[in-house]
Amino acid sequence: MKYNSENMKINLFYKIFNSITNLKSYTNFLKETLGKAILYLFLISLIFGILGSMRGVINSNLEITDFKNVYNQKLRNFQIKDGEFKIDKKMPIIISNRSNDYYLIDTSGKTVQSALNKYDRGILILKDKLIEKIDKYNIQVIYFNSFGSNIINQDTINEYLPLLRMIPPFITLGIIIGYFIGGLLIALIVSIFVQIFYRRINIDFESLYKISIYSLTAPLFLDTVLSVFKIDIPYWTFLYAIITLIYVVIALKYAEKNNQLAG
Repeated sequence: MKYNSENMKINLFYKIFNSITNLKSYTNFLKETLGKAILYLFLISLIFGILGSMRGVINSNLEITDFKNVYNQKLRNFQIKDGEFKIDKKMPIIISNRSNDYYLIDTSGKTVQSALNKYDRGILILKDKLIEKIDKYNIQVIYFNSFGSNIINQDTINEYLPLLRMIPPFITLGIIIGYFIGGLLIALIVSIFVQIFYRRINIDFESLYKISIYSLTAPLFLDTVLSVFKIDIPYWTFLYAIITLIYVVIALKYAEKNNQLAG
């Protein structure tokens, strides 16, 4: 059993390496079942998902620690009532002010949304609303009057504080699922595209789909690197699919030369 486990690890990393660097090896991947190809995608989604989520998990843990510290020290006896955030403290209250993140409370009216412009993300709690900058493209605003007659105070928050520790694992899980489901969909789209517009190569759809799945390795690896180093590339999803398509087309040419295609 130990041998089989070690052999499986070696085989997996061999496939990852060859999927990226040796397109001639795709002729060997064609001999495997579709189930094994999908299992391969799941395993690399698991590996790259864990690696790709590390930065987000670390940042989330730091933010949770910051929030708890500030909450215990500065946010006692706050209240959201009648559409307003109320707290008897000197403004502003800085929760976090790292190089890329900014979290601040100011009910004085002196702070405006543009204060978030120079940060990658952050939260402003103003008198009448909460503004969350998720990234430079997405900003969410929650108006406190949307809570109606409900009153939110320290007791309300205390009920949910233990749940904050669930956020980092869900970040990792979300990335793994996104890589896997997204990979299946992109491989499907690329396979359909190739079958429609690259008809000169005679190949059955299952074999084409297997090649498309293995062709996801390079863009998935690049996506992980971009996530770890927090590099943002415009239209990355489109480029992700294009890289996959390029790998598929080149792999098909190699397979055709070796007479490995099944019509």
